[in-house]
Amino acid sequence: VRRLNDSFVRAAEGLGADEVVGTIGILDIYGFERFETNGFEQLLINYANEALHRHFSNHLLGMEQDLYAAEEIEWTPIDYSDNLLCLELVGGGGGSVLGLLDDARRRDEDAKFVSQLTHFFGGTPVCKHECFVHVKFGSDRMFGIKHYAGEVRYTVDGFVEKNIETLTHELRDMCADSTVPLVSEIFGPSPVSPGEGGSPTETPQQGGRGRNTIRGVSVAAQFRSSLQSLLAELEETNPHYVRCIKPNLIKAPDSFDSFEVLRQMRYAGMMETVRIRSEGYALREDHASFFQRFSLLLNGDEREGGIERLFAVLSARLNVTEADWQVGHSKIFLKKSFADKLEVIARLRVKAAARAVGRFGRGVAWRRAAGMLTAWGRFRLHLMQMRRKEEAVGRIVAAFRTVRDMKKLSTAVWAAVVIQSQERKIVATKVVKKLRDPFGDLTFRDMETLHREQCKALEVAIETKNFQGAAQIEEYLKNISDEMEAKRPMTRTRLELMIADLDTQIVDSLARKAYTECAPLQEKMDSLHALLPSYPTMLELESAVTKAETNVADAAARRDFAAAASLQSMVDEATRCLEEAMEAEAEIEKSEADEEETNAKGENGAALGKESDVSTDATEDALPFESRAELEMEIIAQ
Repeated sequence: VRRLNDSFVRAAEGLGADEVVGTIGILDIYGFERFETNGFEQLLINYANEALHRHFSNHLLGMEQDLYAAEEIEWTPIDYSDNLLCLELVGGGGGSVLGLLDDARRRDEDAKFVSQLTHFFGGTPVCKHECFVHVKFGSDRMFGIKHYAGEVRYTVDGFVEKNIETLTHELRDMCADSTVPLVSEIFGPSPVSPGEGGSPTETPQQGGRGRNTIRGVSVAAQFRSSLQSLLAELEETNPHYVRCIKPNLIKAPDSFDSFEVLRQMRYAGMMETVRIRSEGYALREDHASFFQRFSLLLNGDEREGGIERLFAVLSARLNVTEADWQVGHSKIFLKKSFADKLEVIARLRVKAAARAVGRFGRGVAWRRAAGMLTAWGRFRLHLMQMRRKEEAVGRIVAAFRTVRDMKKLSTAVWAAVVIQSQERKIVATKVVKKLRDPFGDLTFRDMETLHREQCKALEVAIETKNFQGAAQIEEYLKNISDEMEAKRPMTRTRLELMIADLDTQIVDSLARKAYTECAPLQEKMDSLHALLPSYPTMLELESAVTKAETNVADAAARRDFAAAASLQSMVDEATRCLEEAMEAEAEIEKSEADEEETNAKGENGAALGKESDVSTDATEDALPFESRAELEMEIIAQ
């Protein structure tokens, strides 16, 4: 709210920086209060609600009257329940409830205060106030007031004490002279005048704070003065009202307490507001909208006169007067009952028009359906003739297709037999090849994995003393080893080792003078020497790569990019050969390491087996007992 108010302050356009051209305020009040025990606070709150309700009723009637005057329509004053008597009873000066409460200055005068109220407002019929209620039971502590929302009974316990100002003069003066703006504003001069409950003996020279120097201004007087200031400020503004209704008191969703909602509406003055609104012209609608909605009640030539013609025709037909509705400059004003009647008539007119349109539509539909049935019958006869012709053609075509498809079927069967025989031949060839060479589809790496698995199986067979299975596994391992040697990838290092091995065998054969063995060995050595150029050494491969890269760099330096592109392919090929050679060397080294590890484990396992057998034999020789039970029995006997 402060930001909105600040936005209305214009420093430009010839106005000062602090000149305000408009304000917006928000007044938040809960509403009427009525509990089982109502005290001084409920009396002040209900007094404020009475004053605000009277302002709201006057404002609502004023708006109605201003609208009627602007539209220049005839209207009669609306009667409503004026709560001025209740306001005068509660806070109408010295002869009111709050005025009598201000006269009670001692804290134990609550009962005396009730007796004074009964004497002034509930005694003889001459002085009896129609808004005051004399309580028969507990009359020394309770009194009642008929508010606009209902009767409320107040318990006076603590009324006088709560009404007395408890702050001392010195403390109020000190707070009023505070340098903090908020504190100074709260404890500043009281706006209470002598006619509003202050003491008539107070003068500006006696403290200058708007209160008596002998006794302070009461809480009720301060509240009454603040309420009058609020009402005066509301009279100078253009108020808009928002009524908030709680569906329930437990703050639960999808829960509607009808009794609580009705109580809030009654205490908020909504019932009286609805009654005031319903006694006037409750419904208002623009000329264009009203004519668009209800012009259907006129005939075709009657719609040319506009809203005046509509008003005259409907008034004559429905036998209504201006007391039920009137035409203003821009709006139509209607009573609620007459508006409901118009809605019903318009709905009936729409239904009648719908029935007429329906009858016309059904007639058109019937004529169209008859034409469609005739056309459909003729079309069905034509279809039957065409169907007979198509069936005859279909039978002829079917016979022709049968002969043709039989020929295709016989050809397909013969082709399928041939394909199946070839497929069986391929499968049989693979099975025979698998039987002859069970390791043919395995790579060297797969053979290594299989060799390690069989070695582990051999160890398990030895540990479990399954020597027959161990012999079969050992024979299988021999075949695997031979096949691994055949599948081992060829490298320059392996080739040189094989040549050296053959050379050693030749020398041994010469030493033994087995010359017949030398010729086959020499042939193998010559075939291996022929393979040496196909497997260059690592140094040769690296030098080839370096030379190719140098040629590419020279060609690029000469800007002979075609030669550089062709030489680059040579570099890629040399690099690929080098990488393959390095991978093969690495695989051979890894395979040799795995074989050494496997052999070492086998030797260790055999040694452990021998030691276990020896220890077992020794134990059996040392212990003459056949079971643990016999040993325990011997120990117990000793």
